[in-house]
Amino acid sequence: MRSSRGQNGGHDRAERLAVDDHRRVAAVTYNDCWDLLEVDRTPQQDRDLLGLALTSRYHWQQAGGSAEEMAIADWMVSRCFAALGASALALDFARAALAEQPGDGPA
Repeated sequence: MRSSRGQNGGHDRAERLAVDDHRRVAAVTYNDCWDLLEVDRTPQQDRDLLGLALTSRYHWQQAGGSAEEMAIADWMVSRCFAALGASALALDFARAALAEQPGDGPA
């Protein structure tokens, strides 16, 4: 397997994506999370759900997401962990979402 790291240890592939591409992937994978949250999932779909939530969060971060966008991304990760019964991780991401939320209220 070939590494995606460049000579300086950076992630060349992530750096090559434009901000708009990151935002688009973040939004699509976020919406895909909702699709999976609303159905009875198979074990594979449970794994896909978690992968989509973390992918969405990663791409919001790479796009320079606002505090509100990052709070929403962390909330979705929390929601997915909760749906999978991983309460400790759900609480961790829920707390992160609250900490990132601008002062005008919850996400």
